[in-house]
Amino acid sequence: MILRTMVFLSLLASTARSLSTPSSAIPKVLFLGTPDVAATSFKSIVEASRSSSPPFTMIGAVTQPPRHKGRKKILQPTPVHVAAEEEGVRVFTPENAKDEQFLEELEALSPDLCITAAYGCYLPKRFLAIPRLGTVNIHPSLLPRWRGASPVQRSLEAGDEVLGVSVLYTVSKMDAGPVIARVERKNDGVKPASQELEELFSMGTDSLISSLPSIFSGEMTFDTADPQDELAATKAPMIDKSEAVIDFATMSAVEVHNRVRGLELWPGCHFYVEER
Repeated sequence: MILRTMVFLSLLASTARSLSTPSSAIPKVLFLGTPDVAATSFKSIVEASRSSSPPFTMIGAVTQPPRHKGRKKILQPTPVHVAAEEEGVRVFTPENAKDEQFLEELEALSPDLCITAAYGCYLPKRFLAIPRLGTVNIHPSLLPRWRGASPVQRSLEAGDEVLGVSVLYTVSKMDAGPVIARVERKNDGVKPASQELEELFSMGTDSLISSLPSIFSGEMTFDTADPQDELAATKAPMIDKSEAVIDFATMSAVEVHNRVRGLELWPGCHFYVEER
């Protein structure tokens, strides 16, 4: 009788431990993003959370604070902010991801996975240490090519024959983490940066959603993802307004075409004509 009681208590304790482990719980996901393309990604991921196997839940959206815009300087929330409120998801708007109160709230929230898409702020080591499954990012280039703020613009300007998007783990160094998945397609030579950006983020979001089951199961981890070749890395620095000037004396027709496509989002292109 005593032996049976001990076995029963042992099984009960084992069951309680298994129920308390993170692997048995529904994964908690936190999203970080700002512009329209990120809002579209956010909505797709929220939709996936309602029908995915295994299931997961979106516990919050982090985005940049509302800014005064337009001639009337009306305070406007970001597209991700608006999308999150429409979905009934809690919104965080720290001035930056180093904010002490924000980090304390995030630690209390304890997300299992963070997903970033054009968030626009640097993530400190303290942030990256919080989610047990890491932070993954949708980056619209075929890494390690075009690391940085303007990957689509630089890719179009360079006339790359192939465009693509990468899903990768985030590390302290910009866009340098191991890659979970890459999706590529041919550059049609026609679409402007805004359209390419939308399509690439859509492709990247689909790829991310397809990768989530392996991330949640532990099959895909920081260690099993594909390390980037540092020797092949190229930079995609922010666009400067001075780059908008077209010089027909020094640029070929192809270079002008690629520059116009790449800078269509901002600042556009123009040229000067001397009066005679």
